[in-house]
Amino acid sequence: MASRGVNKVILIGHLGQ
Repeated sequence: MASRGVNKVILIGHLGQ
């Protein structure tokens, strides 16, 4: 499930923003 990895990246990106 690559969605899991993508979800983490999105979460980190949001925090970075």
